[in-house]
Amino acid sequence: MGELQTNRQQSNQAVPVKTWSEAVIVDEEQRRKEQESRAKWFARLFVPSMVYAASYTVFTYQNSTGLGIFAWIFATALYALYLMRTSGLRLKKGSGFLLALMGLLGISTLLTANRWLIFCNKCGFCLLLLYFLLTQTKNSDGWSILEMLKSMAFAVFGAIGKVWTPFAEGYSWIYTHIQKQGGRHDDEQVKKQHMALLGIIITIPVLLFLGSLLMSADAVFKNMMGYFTFTWVPEIHVDVFGICCSFLFGLLASYCGMHYILESSGERVEAAQTKYPAMIAQIVISSVLVLYVWFCLVQIIYLFGGFGTLPKGMTYAQYARAGFFQLLFVCILNVFLVLSVKRFFEDVSYLRYVLLGICLCSYVMTASSAYRMILYVQAYHLTVLRVVVLVALGTIAVLLAGVAASVFNEKFRILPYFVTVISIVYTLFSFSNAERFVVQYDLAHMTEDNADGIFEYMSQLSLDALPEAISLLEQEDDGYAKEVCEKLQITCQACDVQPGEQLFDYLRPDDETYGWLVRWLGYNRKLLSDDSLMSWNLSSWHAKAALQGFMKHLRTA
Repeated sequence: MGELQTNRQQSNQAVPVKTWSEAVIVDEEQRRKEQESRAKWFARLFVPSMVYAASYTVFTYQNSTGLGIFAWIFATALYALYLMRTSGLRLKKGSGFLLALMGLLGISTLLTANRWLIFCNKCGFCLLLLYFLLTQTKNSDGWSILEMLKSMAFAVFGAIGKVWTPFAEGYSWIYTHIQKQGGRHDDEQVKKQHMALLGIIITIPVLLFLGSLLMSADAVFKNMMGYFTFTWVPEIHVDVFGICCSFLFGLLASYCGMHYILESSGERVEAAQTKYPAMIAQIVISSVLVLYVWFCLVQIIYLFGGFGTLPKGMTYAQYARAGFFQLLFVCILNVFLVLSVKRFFEDVSYLRYVLLGICLCSYVMTASSAYRMILYVQAYHLTVLRVVVLVALGTIAVLLAGVAASVFNEKFRILPYFVTVISIVYTLFSFSNAERFVVQYDLAHMTEDNADGIFEYMSQLSLDALPEAISLLEQEDDGYAKEVCEKLQITCQACDVQPGEQLFDYLRPDDETYGWLVRWLGYNRKLLSDDSLMSWNLSSWHAKAALQGFMKHLRTA
């Protein structure tokens, strides 16, 4: 009983007793410190984010290709480096490699007109930038792939969660600035002015967001809103509404994203230490290994060796030219299977060798998938997707070597290895001009049986491969070239134009009358007729030059 009273007395003495007036003073002091902290964030981020948002709008508004995307990538990296430097963060080892890869992706956008490749370049740059920021601002040593993916997801959703932060911090900055100038922060009139200003600032993005949705929902409303965007003035031709939306997106994305990254600088996402009993994994993985060994023996005997008896009604060609996509998926699954077992289960010697067996079987599956794809290409023709599959299989083979090394070496850093291999392979692929290589291969292996399929596929490609096709058409002794030239001349006569750039305005991708070249030009009509600086790239410039030479050839023919 005495101990209980003593504990109560000690607990009562531990809690400080404050009067109401003292509590008000403490709360006011805490509120003032928080407001000053928010004001400092606004002073650090607002001006650089405004400059970046302006450059983002200039480079990317109504433009998704070429020089504008290169400039946007450069401006984004420069913006991130500037804020890191002003925040006192020094670049760590390996940062130069990541920055070089980002720059190469920007250069790659200048060399291609393939919209899918440019989209992948932008996605790859964003992932590299996020990886760069996380590794430079956090203690990322020893991170697993799962931890990095979690950190990336937290960064994205954390930035979205700060969407109102610029407005709150801007209000605090104005409030603190007036206070430092001698204004009375407790004056009711000043408070009302602050509230009105904050309301006006918040109203602008709300109206822009809701207005854009309503304009896309109703054509009449969109036409009426044209009076507010100055699109009705012939001399201006400026969509103020769309420009404001683009600027606001660039401002909020940059401000909130860098705010979250810098605010969480130095934090460490701890890895989960729970390890499940190895017996569970031994049973499951051993069973999978038996199944894989059986499958690999079938590949060696039937596919590579050509022995054995196939199912009734199936030829060897049919057997060999199927299943590569399924095997590609299984190989990718095996990479994550080995890494997951190593990550979540106890480490025992037997399990290591079983995982090594999974890796070896994955190599056989990779070879089987690649061999099937090569046979399929030989039977039909080459496409960009099939090139991507072969590149992906080669990448998996390199990644599997790192996975096998990590099974026996605990100090092997699998995350930097994966990032390095995937980044280098993709960067090399983006510079390879795969479409031009595909057209060269298909034209070299063209026969009467596959000509129609090859030409139909070529008409769906970007301008990257057009000069290679033009070189074929300039061969007057080629029957296919003569047919295309005749159809193109018929198109010029039907449209009542001379062979030249004016023809681009009359081409349609769904026109089946005048042949594959007309459809090809129709698919890329916008790029061919676009002369803006921001959309310029080397591929479209080469394509236009080749077409101009071909048009002169037609006029003299």
